Order: sequence, then structure tokens, then C-alpha cells
Amino acid sequence: MKSAEASRGNNRTAFLLRTNNFDIPVQVLARCLRTFLEAPITIICDESDGPIEVHDFDKISLTRESVQALGITKLPENWGWFCGDLCYYIAEKELPGFEYYCLIESDVFFSDSAANTFKSILDCSKAEVLAARLGPKPKTPRYSKGLKHLGLNANWGCLFPVTRVRSPVIHKMMALRIRNESASGKYVLNDEAILASVTFENDFSYVDLSDKYPRMFSESSFSSNPPHLFEALVDTSSDPQVYHPVVQFKTIMNRINSGEKNYTRFRLRKVFEYASRDMKKEMKLALLSKNEMQ
Repeated sequence: MKSAEASRGNNRTAFLLRTNNFDIPVQVLARCLRTFLEAPITIICDESDGPIEVHDFDKISLTRESVQALGITKLPENWGWFCGDLCYYIAEKELPGFEYYCLIESDVFFSDSAANTFKSILDCSKAEVLAARLGPKPKTPRYSKGLKHLGLNANWGCLFPVTRVRSPVIHKMMALRIRNESASGKYVLNDEAILASVTFENDFSYVDLSDKYPRMFSESSFSSNPPHLFEALVDTSSDPQVYHPVVQFKTIMNRINSGEKNYTRFRLRKVFEYASRDMKKEMKLALLSKNEMQ
């Protein structure tokens, strides 16, 4: 990390951007947030595969070793993606003294207008937890089932790409993450399970961003799937919606060809809707080739 003091600004909120690369979409997001939140942005980098250059931003390195130094020793193979809550623990260690910590994932897109509105939301809210779709669910979320083995309510859930928590929430989250290491059974808790459970069990005040700001965090733009095309959004400045997940075209093509995300025409429906004619042609050919090889 370059300098904790450089990221401080005022001591109310530390703004964190979680990523495992610093490609064009991440750079655009980081600069947009820094401009419209009017605060420094600290990049929390999963550097399991080596150092990542973040240019003029401060950085906190996240590795298996740095996580284990926190006392969290049992991690799934995909911990860098699966356990986003780890970013909160290491951020509070490296940037102590903030009242709130706000974590945004790298595949989120804010227009200038949406980022400016988000600043107003944060400035006005005193809630201890902010997250989209935060609350009780009709069906136990897949990665919350392990909570039952701890005697906890497993029926709460949330989305993790944009969250803000007060520092006492982080302490409870970390305690639950460590507690789960000694639990019986094969279940591993993801970041959403950790945050939602801690909110419920400790009666923290919270705001469901999707409920209170439905135009901004709508299900059509802000969900787990389907992906949205970065190139179709990057030139928008007044769109009020926050988008997730957002993927650059070249990344989409790499994933189609590698099979990494098991992309199908249906799963890429939002991308096809806004892609250029040439992009659509290239994706169709790649998907056709992929199907012929199976």
C-alpha cells in the first residue's frame, strides 16, 4: 500500500474497490468514483498471481498469506472471488479509524450521474449496513446453508457488489468468518451470507438499496446475471442506474472461447441487445464454434 494517510481524506468513510486486475473498466470505475464521491479510492487487489500496478491510486495487497495473518486460515480454492468480506477485514487493519467502510466490486458500473447520486445517499444515511436485496428470503440462499450448522438464521441474503458498513459490523463479520472455520459439515459461507447473517443476528440498522432506490438498483440492471456490455455503457453520463455485472467485450470473447463462464446466447442476451453489428457477428461465430466442438 502506498500510504494509509493518503487514503484518509476525512475519517467518516473509507472507499474501497475490490479487483484482481486494473484493466480499462476498472480504471474507469476508479476514476469515476474518485471524482464524484470526492474522496480517495483504495484499490484492494487480489495479488495471488503477482503484483498489480494501480497507477496513481493507493493499494492494499490481498493474498492468502495476508488473510491468514488475520487469523483466517481455512479458505476455499476460489476465496478471492467467493469471500469478498475479507476485503473489509484487511482494509480496517490497514486503514483504521474510519466510521464507515464502503466496498465496490470491479465489475460494477456507475455513470457520472449515478455516482453523484450515490454520494448523496451515503452522506444522508446513518444505517449500519447498506446493500442491495438485503433481507429475508423465501428460500435459503445456496451459500447460506452452513449457517444452520452454527445455529443461525440462514434465510437472509443480499447482493455484495456495492455495500457499506459501520466498523462494528466488520468486527462481527470477521468473528463469524473465523467461527465458521471450526463448524462441522462441508458448507462454506460466501460474503453475502456473512454480511446478511451478521445484519440479522446483531439487529444492525440497514437499508436495502434495491427497495429504497429501485430505479438506481433495479433488478434489470443490478443483479448476479446476465452480464452487461461495458462498451455500451462507458459513454453514458446521465443514466441513473447502477449496473452489475459489467464485462468488456474482449473479456466476453475470451470467456466464450475458454468456456470459463459457460456463456450462452441466452446468458449474453443483454450484451447482444446493445452490442454493435460486428460484435454480435463475432460472438455468434464463437458460440457456434464452441457448440460444434462439444
